[in-house]
Amino acid sequence: MQDFFEPASHVGQRLLDHWHKMANGKALPARADLDPAHIPRLLSHLLLVDVRHDPLDFTYRLIGTGIVDRSAKDYTGMRVMDIPMQRPPSGIWSLYQAAVETGQPQCTHIPYKDESTRFVEMQALPLSCDGKRVTMLLGSVAFEQDEEMPMSVNAL
Repeated sequence: MQDFFEPASHVGQRLLDHWHKMANGKALPARADLDPAHIPRLLSHLLLVDVRHDPLDFTYRLIGTGIVDRSAKDYTGMRVMDIPMQRPPSGIWSLYQAAVETGQPQCTHIPYKDESTRFVEMQALPLSCDGKRVTMLLGSVAFEQDEEMPMSVNAL
């Protein structure tokens, strides 16, 4: 069972706060509510993921440069089902699936194999075109080099 929790990183906390502002009292904010000009220092840490239903799958629409620079490759445009380490039953798939099924923000730690990084904190925030069905996820990735949280981003 995947553990989900409130974000501990400054990146995750700031994005979650912004998502609540975007919602402005609605159950689910829309992609149209996202104005990148309001969160310029978070952009390199963000993901936009399209949600496909029946069968469930996810496609990376946008991946921030801070994520791409630390990843094995740029997954923009790829389906999660086509990425071996991300398809079910991976932690990434479980995170995205939980956000779609609950319509609630989700956050977890994913182990990360890198010389300087033990894990990443990933967040998935649901977005909806009609206010009911989750059609996109707004996500963040914060890389953890140390055992302690919160992580910071310069001049957030």
